[in-house]
Amino acid sequence: MSFLILHKAYKVFLWIACAAFLFSCGDSAGEACQIAGSGFHASDPCRHKCLSRWKITCPDGQRVQPNQCTGTFDCAPGSCPSGQVCYHDNDPFEDRSFCVADRICGPADTETLKRWEMQTKARQVQVRLEREEKRRLRSELKSVSASAADVEISSESRPEMKDEPKLHCSDIDGRQSFHVSNQTLLSGQSWQTEFGNRWVFELDPVAHGWHVRVLDRPGSRNAVDLAAVTPPLHGMNNPRFLLGWHFRSLDNLGPNKGEVNAPQHLRLFEFEPELSGTGGLREAVGSGSGRGWLRVEALELTPPRVGDRASIESVSFSACLTWPDVGQYIQDRWADAVRASREVGWQNELTYEPADAQYFSACGIDTAEFELNALVLPRLLTIDLNGDGKEDRVAQVVRRSDRQRGLVFCLGGAEGHWVGDDIAVSAMEAWRAADQKEGPFGYVDEPPWPQMSGDALLVERLEKSLLAIYWHGQRLKRHTIYRMVEP
Repeated sequence: MSFLILHKAYKVFLWIACAAFLFSCGDSAGEACQIAGSGFHASDPCRHKCLSRWKITCPDGQRVQPNQCTGTFDCAPGSCPSGQVCYHDNDPFEDRSFCVADRICGPADTETLKRWEMQTKARQVQVRLEREEKRRLRSELKSVSASAADVEISSESRPEMKDEPKLHCSDIDGRQSFHVSNQTLLSGQSWQTEFGNRWVFELDPVAHGWHVRVLDRPGSRNAVDLAAVTPPLHGMNNPRFLLGWHFRSLDNLGPNKGEVNAPQHLRLFEFEPELSGTGGLREAVGSGSGRGWLRVEALELTPPRVGDRASIESVSFSACLTWPDVGQYIQDRWADAVRASREVGWQNELTYEPADAQYFSACGIDTAEFELNALVLPRLLTIDLNGDGKEDRVAQVVRRSDRQRGLVFCLGGAEGHWVGDDIAVSAMEAWRAADQKEGPFGYVDEPPWPQMSGDALLVERLEKSLLAIYWHGQRLKRHTIYRMVEP
């Protein structure tokens, strides 16, 4: 009896060993290959699969037929052996992924390959969601005779919202617009794009989903979220928070049919351009003049589980942001300011007082040569340029001899300086003081932030140039942060 048992065990062992041997045979990932024959008679030399009849999409977007062997199937980003990456195919009928040689599309650095893995995964998710949407639509067509009450549309696919307004995104009525179409993100991925006056629209990953933000500058840890004015100002049911549990019932077992107080697939938000450059030191008054919407086209949530909060595994969205035309906006705001000053009987804030002229004259500024003359509010700035802890003042002037515009500085009430002969100064449209540690600001090709003794004066031509004036080495210096156009 024991002999028969041993004999059967020996035969099983031989079968497993033979199968393992046959499975390990064949060329590995990256080896050249060609499929011979067709149908049931097709064969190739690869251990797993030969890509001589399949095409892949390379990181640069080109579709190529590599004629190479793949590695193992059913991989995930970061799971393939060294020298290989995980590629997710966007087949419209089935999900499949496999390891491929990391040089299958040519040489690429590590970051490019990691990004490629995530991009192919995101594209596969989008294709799957589109496939499921088509199945849903076909199912609805088959049951078209059923009453509306008998048809349930899942809130986790792309819903048809009866009360949703028609969404447009175009430049109308003195407003500029920016449109984002069909972007797909996986859990944990961040996304951002630059628009308008170098603002940044971004989806920042947080627990359970994303935080939708509009930042006043790119690449800065001190950027201000211009969309923070969107009500309600407290709580996680603000439309700028795109969270998985917003779309689930309280018990996390079904769709949210109103029991969870949270916005759904259409998110309306505001942003305030006036907060740009304030460093968060000033709050906006009232609603934002910028408006935006974000529509969830499709999303995939974590599996239902009692007691848990759902997270978003993938989301596809479109969005639109609109804001007042910059030129018209400045004119309107100036008209409002003038109107308000007249209503309360104030003098125009651009007009210097006699005391201002006396102050700069005492500082050594020749008022016979320079006329105090402001075009930009505020007319005076107080700053500590040389870092001595004393108050320094800056005023806008015109040189009487040639009407050249410029700035005069009074350091500590005793030392006067003139800065001009630069279109960045003479044609400035905005100015403010900046802490010496505030820069650099993260603009494209921005030079290194210079060493300075104290604070800096930022002089800007909107969307054209930004200049920093600072004190170092016992004199005033200039530092061009960006210049978008030639003067």
